[in-house]
Amino acid sequence: MLINIFKARPMVLVISALVLTILFGAGEPLLSAGGSGDYGVVHPQHIRMTDDPDWSGPAVIQWVEAFQCYGVVWKDTRNGGSKYPLYFTLLSRDGDFVEFQCNGQTYNDAVNQLKIVSPAEPVGSDPAVVWNPEENLLAVVWQEGDPADLFFLTLKLSWVGGKIQVVVSSPNEMIQSSADDSTPYLIWTGTEYALAYFHYRGSMWFARLDSQGNVKGSEVLVYQGSDPRYPTVAWNGTDKFAMVWNYESGSGRRLMAATLDAAGTVTQVKALPFGYYSEWAQIVWMDSSFGFSWQSRITSSKCDLYFALLDENLDYAGAGAVQLTDTPIYSGSHRMVWTGSEIGIAYNESQSDAVSDVYFTRFSIAGDATIQGQQTIQITDGFYNESHAVPTWSNEEYGIVWIDYNIGQNGALEGTEVMFNQIGPLGPCIPAAQRSALIDFYNASGGDGWHNNGGWKNGADFSAAGTEGDWYGVTTGLVNGEVQVLQVNLKYNNLQGNIPTSFYSFEHLRFLNLQGNQLSGGIPAWLGGMTNLIELTLAQNPLGGTIPAELAALTNLKTLNLSNCSLSGSIPGWLGGLTGLEQLVLTNNGLTGSLPAALAGLTNLWNLNLGQNNLDPAPIPNWIGNLSKLRLLQLYQSNFNGTIPPEIGNLVKLTVLKLFNNQLTGEVPVQLMNLSLLNSLRLQGNSGLFTNDPGLTAWLDALNPGWNQ
Repeated sequence: MLINIFKARPMVLVISALVLTILFGAGEPLLSAGGSGDYGVVHPQHIRMTDDPDWSGPAVIQWVEAFQCYGVVWKDTRNGGSKYPLYFTLLSRDGDFVEFQCNGQTYNDAVNQLKIVSPAEPVGSDPAVVWNPEENLLAVVWQEGDPADLFFLTLKLSWVGGKIQVVVSSPNEMIQSSADDSTPYLIWTGTEYALAYFHYRGSMWFARLDSQGNVKGSEVLVYQGSDPRYPTVAWNGTDKFAMVWNYESGSGRRLMAATLDAAGTVTQVKALPFGYYSEWAQIVWMDSSFGFSWQSRITSSKCDLYFALLDENLDYAGAGAVQLTDTPIYSGSHRMVWTGSEIGIAYNESQSDAVSDVYFTRFSIAGDATIQGQQTIQITDGFYNESHAVPTWSNEEYGIVWIDYNIGQNGALEGTEVMFNQIGPLGPCIPAAQRSALIDFYNASGGDGWHNNGGWKNGADFSAAGTEGDWYGVTTGLVNGEVQVLQVNLKYNNLQGNIPTSFYSFEHLRFLNLQGNQLSGGIPAWLGGMTNLIELTLAQNPLGGTIPAELAALTNLKTLNLSNCSLSGSIPGWLGGLTGLEQLVLTNNGLTGSLPAALAGLTNLWNLNLGQNNLDPAPIPNWIGNLSKLRLLQLYQSNFNGTIPPEIGNLVKLTVLKLFNNQLTGEVPVQLMNLSLLNSLRLQGNSGLFTNDPGLTAWLDALNPGWNQ
């Protein structure tokens, strides 16, 4: 996991219930009294996503469930980008930058970030982003040029070699007109995209798009009238789209709505009866009705947020409009999400003319269609302005991005940065047994002598309950609504002694990496009971002993790395039952016996490394050629004899093949030349290898000079 290096000033303040009481303290996080359902700001310090001396943002964010991270897109002026190019990054649940690769380059911090759009003309209004889970695509739309047209591209995410790979499509100029096309709003229906946007010349539009951003059929004119702006669109899951927007009337801004059928045909357009000067309408589908929010000025100097339920005909489905805020000056510029059980809204609020902060409110809908359990949270406490907050829901907590205004030493505005934080359950206390297990492990492994033990102690005492997720190497998260230890990663940290049995308390542990320490006492058999493990890495520890048969129960494992552990005994055949394994690394252990035929069932492996073991002399088995996902195959210095099986030539994804220092003989199979991605080949130390094929000779000499020595 990558540690985020940019964090800003803290602000944690919660306002519970419908009566909004403001609680301020001198820099201390003050939480209101509330039930177990209360949420709060997750990170004590806001996470700074950009490092641009000029202007960054606004940004949009989308949770990417298949990769368990957030995708963020924003405008930026870095490197002289006066045309506001678009940038992209990935963030983990912990707010750390997630490493990914694109076109052979690695991206993983606030400086080295992926530019996805280098526009020919300046980018205008905020971009929009949506996740297409059916095709593992993040779709992005934006406005560019003058007059402005709308563009579309996709970011294809995939796992390659254990890392996230991103492929950026070419921009598709999907909407062109002589008027400015502005403020695009995009959703994914499960089979296609739906796009809402407006022309500055006085019209509101809708389009259905295929997965490449091409308009299906034609653009649909939804409304022609007086200055319509800022549309959003929702899909009811079966047969109806709903759009909402604001427009100018003789007495101020008003709200308008429309419904369209699945083919995009307009079925109704109607004005909504929601007061003087109403705008910034948002609409979401809530399983049986539409959730609708907007901001409205009660007076010329006071603006608040409102919410209503609408049926499929866009009439009231509940008690009517509900006022969500009661602000002296302004609450607005909001974005809304539906989690499946509650509404979450991020917005700006001004308590004075000079300062705007980011707030968040959440509530559920009771059986009688009334709002219940509203909780409002102040996220920022800025010296100037924070604005343009956008939320998304990750199935466990809300992720929110916004822009922060930088004030220089002379008090002048110098630029903006994109910030991130999360809204999640308060009091993240892990079970007492797990806290005790962490403390036991710290004491048993010489924690005071670790290279890094940040967060574990406050002076001589262990840090308070609820802080464990901030202890170095420990990651916590929600499982069935309860906070659990999910990851322990203390590699290369000078750990001593045995792995204590108290570790067994981590029943939901998914990742355990203790590589590169001085742990001894064997691999505990009780690790086999930790059946949620996805990664078990104990490499480079003088553990000794054999690989316990109890590990056969770890059927969720994707990575098993026990290299350099001074192990004895044979490679167990039960490993073949761990069919989800993607990495099996048993290097440099002096393991004996034969290579089990059961390993032929590990068809998901991309990394197989059994080098430097003392196996019984035997040929490399032909079934190796059936492990078609292999990218790294290392069987060096392990007493393999006979010829190299031509079936290895079937492993066309191989980038590394190391068979050196064995007892291989005979003609090298010409099928190895099928390995077009190979960049590392080592065959030396097998004195009986030869070839009479000039083409193969040249290929071998280029990849592995001295291959036949």
